[in-house]
Parts: sequence; C-alpha cells; structure tokens
Amino acid sequence: MLRADTQALWDVLKHQKALGGFVLIGGTALSMHLNHRLSEDLDFAFDGPRLPRARIEALKRLMDNKGWPFTPNDPLTALQEFEDTGLDLHDYQQNHIVGSRVKLTLVAPEHEVRVQLRAAAPDHPRVASLEEIFRLKCIACANRSKTRDWLDLYLLLRDGYFQPIDMRAPFEAAGVILKFDIAMQRLCSGKPEAGDEGYESLLDEPPTIAQMRDYFLDIRDRIEREVARRARDPRA
Repeated sequence: MLRADTQALWDVLKHQKALGGFVLIGGTALSMHLNHRLSEDLDFAFDGPRLPRARIEALKRLMDNKGWPFTPNDPLTALQEFEDTGLDLHDYQQNHIVGSRVKLTLVAPEHEVRVQLRAAAPDHPRVASLEEIFRLKCIACANRSKTRDWLDLYLLLRDGYFQPIDMRAPFEAAGVILKFDIAMQRLCSGKPEAGDEGYESLLDEPPTIAQMRDYFLDIRDRIEREVARRARDPRA
C-alpha cells in the first residue's frame, strides 16, 4: 500500500512518456505486488549508462504545471564526490522532493544492478517484477545495512516467494559472487547503519531486528548446505 500522496504522484507519472526506459524499483514496487507495508518513496532505475537529462528536465516542467514541482534533494557529499572526480552526479543519479512531500530518485545504476532488470518499456515506466525486486534487494544488502531491505527480504523468503539458494543468483549473474558473503554478513549482523529510517511504523506486528537476524543466520546455514550438496552432485 502506498501513502496517499505517493499514490497520487505515481498515478500521474505512470503515464509519462518521458519516463520511458525507467523501471520502478524498491519498496514501493514491492508493496504494489504484496501490499505488505506502507511505502513512501518512488525509486526509478534507468535502462542505460546515463540518465536522459533533457527528458527529465521536460518532465519537471510538465509536472510543475500539474502542481507537482520538483525540488532538488541531492546529498551534498555525493555532489562533492562526483565533482572531485570530474563527473556530474546528475548524469547518474537525481534526488528530488516532489510536491513538497514525496521523495523521488532517478538513477542510472551500475552493472551489478542493471543486469538484474529485464528490458524497460519505451514509452512509460514499468513496475519491476517480484523476481527483479528480490534480486535487487539481495544486491542492495551487500552495499548497505538498512532494516527496510532486511524486512522485505525476510518477508519474501519467509512467505515462500523465493528459496534461500535463490539469493546467490543475482551475484552470480553480475559476476560478483564474493559480494554474496558480504550481504549475508550484513543480514546476519543485526546492526543497521547509522541514520537507518526504521520500519516498525510501516506494518502491523513487525518482526524485531533480532528475529530477522536469527532468521538470516538460519538461511545462511541452509544455503551453505545446499551449495555443498550441489558440489557433491552437480546433476542434482
């Protein structure tokens, strides 16, 4: 379920040709499939190495006329880091607050993310499939320690949408299998990163961080056993 203002913004954006080539990812896309928790932000991944800045500028003008003005919300540290390397952050990521209420992110992701996504629609944004979202959540957990990512993976695995061994596939597809171990270390640590937004207010009867940690410890053991079994009998 989407927050009312997030839903209203999505109802406008989902028809915009300027967002052709973009895929809605993250917790909001997952909430559209599962209706499992309240979702607040809109995160779009572009099917290309750089963002189509001219199209984005045209979209901003159109949305402003519709009463949804875009306000920049880029982290100053990220802007400075890109500037120091001679790059422009806005070629790869743009962060906005739309209508003074909804966080919207547009990103041209790195290879390890882009390889998880199927082709985008040419004339409108599409919603990522459940499998795509699962794969992206696995990759995300190797790069950050956010409890909302943990919650989404916990529910997808606990409710049987995917099997534990499926967690290795995104890393294999991206050629970064060593990052699978990093993801599992983060998931099994029970230690969110500084500034974590939390998740408890997003659903009724949420699991505790300790419960999720213990669950992922068991998941890691099950994956290790399955990998060992397949190594003994590759035909199984």
